[in-house]
Amino acid sequence: MPLFCFAQKVDTKIDDFTGEKVVTTSWEKIYSGGATGKNQTRIRFRHEGGVDLIEFRVFTDCATSCNKGQEMLLKTNDGIIKVKNVEYTLAKPGDWTPNGINSKLGIYIVCLGSDLEKLSNETVTKMRLTFSDGYRDIALKEKDSSKLQELYNQFNKAK
Repeated sequence: MPLFCFAQKVDTKIDDFTGEKVVTTSWEKIYSGGATGKNQTRIRFRHEGGVDLIEFRVFTDCATSCNKGQEMLLKTNDGIIKVKNVEYTLAKPGDWTPNGINSKLGIYIVCLGSDLEKLSNETVTKMRLTFSDGYRDIALKEKDSSKLQELYNQFNKAK
């Protein structure tokens, strides 16, 4: 059994206005996009306002958008987890990377999902991200699946 070591970070704070706990994980690259970097994907989790969110940043390098309510699918070893985009989103320069170091086009998507807790026991093997120009199926390597699951488990413990 291989041993993986990841340095995910979880930030926890209390909202000054609502008094509610806000939990946000670090951004983790779970798909590198190969030699071109196309469809490079980063994910983080956020708990705010009493809801759990999964956020995606995807390098598209083309003009695209994602409609409010559009489903993103996470295929696991035990089924499909569906999450929905919370608002209409348009690809913008630099949106694919958290620190905006590059002005190439990317898209930033915030999704709600009622089944996210399944991530603690199920391994994501593939994702289908659907945009206005079609969908992108992204197969995850074992190490990236493990990274995603560990990120969720740290997030879940901090809530």
